Amino acid sequence: SSDEETLRIISRTLSIHEQRYQNQYKKKKPTYRIMTLSGCSRFLSTGETTDHFVGFRPFTPVERKIIFGNMLKAAKENRYFIPLLLSDSSLDQRYSLVCYEKLGVSIDAKDTDYDIFNGYRSVFLMLPEFTDQYMEYYLDILVRERCYSRQRSLEILEELYRTFLKENALTE
Repeated sequence: SSDEETLRIISRTLSIHEQRYQNQYKKKKPTYRIMTLSGCSRFLSTGETTDHFVGFRPFTPVERKIIFGNMLKAAKENRYFIPLLLSDSSLDQRYSLVCYEKLGVSIDAKDTDYDIFNGYRSVFLMLPEFTDQYMEYYLDILVRERCYSRQRSLEILEELYRTFLKENALTE
């Protein structure tokens, strides 16, 4: 039935997301995270991410310090983890797309609350051809042409982080 299929897809997606978050900082192959400066600023000021689940409270300032600090630490310790900022601040994110190599691409509307009871449904395209095309676009266009360099992105992110720590009377 459709409900059984939905539950199967949700179960599979949840396990994939959990694995992604557990592995993203330690992989030994390039792992890119493309972000906007406005999105990072919004996270540090509100404690909510673009994929913030409706059932979660916003992260506290101390939790934001840990999350953002861990990202910056991982970037310094693992050359394969590559956080990048989009260089054009006018670009508007309409969807969150996550590519799961050899599996597919997850597509979610921007700022969704992930509340299934309100009719929300995630789209997961399990088409190898689309996944390959998306990865090509991601690496050739977004990473190479539309982002600051890794070094410049980290400089901007570290300055944003220092400002956040100072404004919230937190220490590094």
